[in-house]
Amino acid sequence: MLKYKRRHTSLTIVVISFLLILTSVSAAEELKYKPTNPAFGGNPFNGPYLLSNATAQRQHEAPIRRRDPLEEFSDTVKRGLLSRIAREIADQILGEDAKDSGTFEIGDLKIDFKQVNDQVVIDINDQAAGGKTQIELPMPSY
Repeated sequence: MLKYKRRHTSLTIVVISFLLILTSVSAAEELKYKPTNPAFGGNPFNGPYLLSNATAQRQHEAPIRRRDPLEEFSDTVKRGLLSRIAREIADQILGEDAKDSGTFEIGDLKIDFKQVNDQVVIDINDQAAGGKTQIELPMPSY
């Protein structure tokens, strides 16, 4: 009788283990991912929290670059001259006394323009570096 109880006990343990495994497999469901970041579909209330965490973790500061006033003045003068040259070229192409074609040379840049049908074709050639750019613009109708 003693042997019978041991077999019965081990069989009971095996059956219970099998049932536990079976129920755990049947209770499993598909994994679902829910993003945290609101930019990727997460809860919009997470935005300020994530931003404050990112700001708190930032280790570096943006370098403060102080420009020399003479360098700044020089850049301003260059921008003003280039703007005026660009205006002169635009007036030659589209102004009151517009020409059908023409060429401008500014340092190493050679700018050719011509009117083809209802378009203005502008070729910009960098003679020093060998670079070329072509711009095609529709002619404005006034």
